[in-house]
Amino acid sequence: MSRSNRHTRTTAGFGDLTGGGTNYKLYKNGAEVRARDIRKYDVATYSPATNSIRVCDTRISGFYESCSPSPDEPSEITVLGHAFPVLVTARESVAKFKPGDQLTLLLTEDNQVAGAVEAKGNVATSNAIGIVREGGRVDLLCGITLTGGAEDGKDLEGQLVRVSSTYRGHLSLSRLSGGNAIGNLDVAARTMGQRKLADNVMIFQNGVDGVESVSLSSLTDGVIPSGRIAYARVNSADKVDLIVLNSGIDGTVIYGRVYLEIETTEHPVYGGVDDEGNKVVVDTTTENREKMGVEYGNGRRTKAFAMRYDVNGGDYVAVTLNRGGTGFSSLKKLDETKNVPNSAWTSENLVTIGGRTYKVPSDVLCYNRDMKMWVTLAEAHAYADQCNIYTDGGYVRCVEVKR
Repeated sequence: MSRSNRHTRTTAGFGDLTGGGTNYKLYKNGAEVRARDIRKYDVATYSPATNSIRVCDTRISGFYESCSPSPDEPSEITVLGHAFPVLVTARESVAKFKPGDQLTLLLTEDNQVAGAVEAKGNVATSNAIGIVREGGRVDLLCGITLTGGAEDGKDLEGQLVRVSSTYRGHLSLSRLSGGNAIGNLDVAARTMGQRKLADNVMIFQNGVDGVESVSLSSLTDGVIPSGRIAYARVNSADKVDLIVLNSGIDGTVIYGRVYLEIETTEHPVYGGVDDEGNKVVVDTTTENREKMGVEYGNGRRTKAFAMRYDVNGGDYVAVTLNRGGTGFSSLKKLDETKNVPNSAWTSENLVTIGGRTYKVPSDVLCYNRDMKMWVTLAEAHAYADQCNIYTDGGYVRCVEVKR
């Protein structure tokens, strides 16, 4: 059973969900919260199995395209080109609207409609945010995929955007910027400016293929200046729950494995001129130029650029791309430790080598050299009882296994 909250900073009415019980756990967007963190139009759902109330504040605004079976008894409503199931308890509020209206849908954690309100002013502001993919597809952070209708999708491909619509079959996209938080990001202290980071904070940074989700642990310990933060959002508990590191790729570190290419160029050899004074090609010479790039996961790799570093194919490195993405502005080899036994791993997030403990990001890169493929850390441990580890500072950045 779900309900849309009509009050702010209170759990009034939640007893209707729990049958009068008050000893339940309260979660909002996946993180445990207090009553003071509840806001008007939040959607609450009770789970008897866990004796918890799950609160969600996902709101989708747009053009009311269609419904089924009828506007008076809608069991399904289409907004942003997506068909949303409508809970029985929400049908009365949805029935106040008809196709052609602008409205805001209030969603549960599993993206069902728990209510609808007018999409104007600050009644219930939409917070639909997603990543633009190839072909104009948009993957919303709430788990919904929107397809087609994004005329400006090509220019925003790979970027985080806000999504809305004003007429049927059209998605309006706008790049995220600003936000409602300012300050430097202190990774170790888990703060941004004077605010704490939410336990479930989402962090994105620009990579070779656009914005990519990264874990906080994958960022180097230290302080990331506010100038590198393009967007930050504060949740109802006054904690930062979404951060986008600035869109320029300059300064973004990419960890991975070197690959080499040979670029062959033919040059003409001229010998005299013809009767019209044009140079005559009598032969060609071939020039081979070695180029290098970095691969950093299944199907993910930088372009190959002219070789200017002393590296070999298969070396593990940290590189940064220049602002134009036309070459590497820096490269350094990662520190290598060979034949580290699986017993050295005290957990998936920690490994101790020679008395020093290293942190292991949840998205650490793992490569199976025998199979020539990227694998998960669990698959790497299962394949061999030891591995080679490549570190930068206090973090493990790459793991390689072979038999």
